[in-house]
This record gives sequence, structure tokens and C-alpha cells, in this order.
Amino acid sequence: MALTYTPPLESFNFLLAHVCHAEQRLAVLPPYKDMVSLDLLQTVLAEGGKLCAEEFAPLNASGDAEGCKWSEGGVVT
Repeated sequence: MALTYTPPLESFNFLLAHVCHAEQRLAVLPPYKDMVSLDLLQTVLAEGGKLCAEEFAPLNASGDAEGCKWSEGGVVT
């Protein structure tokens, strides 16, 4: 069974736009208002999510599948 990671981009984008009000906050920072937009932030998150899903998540597939076990000496990973 292959474990996969799918970044919750829809949730992240909702948080950026509607909870953090990122666009309004960026608009009041003069050095950044012309360089950073909500679209750019969402693109950075999407690419970061892709990196996590394609490169980082598979690194410990055997450990994820096996999991941790409890023994008298403590938790064994």
C-alpha cells in the first residue's frame, strides 16, 4: 500500500484570502505591494506542496508503513 500526501491547498488558500486577509495586508506594505500578490502566495504554496508530495513524503515510506511500536523499553521507531 503506497501512502501519498496531498497538500490541503484549498484550505490554505481559503485561510490566506479570508482569514488572514493577505491581499489587504500586503497592500499596506509599500515595499511589497507591487511585488507580492495573493496569486503569488498561492503559487508559492502550490509549489511547496508539490515539493512535499513528490520529494519529502516518499523519503520514509517504509517507516510510515511500519509505524511505531510500543515495547517495555519505550517507543520503538
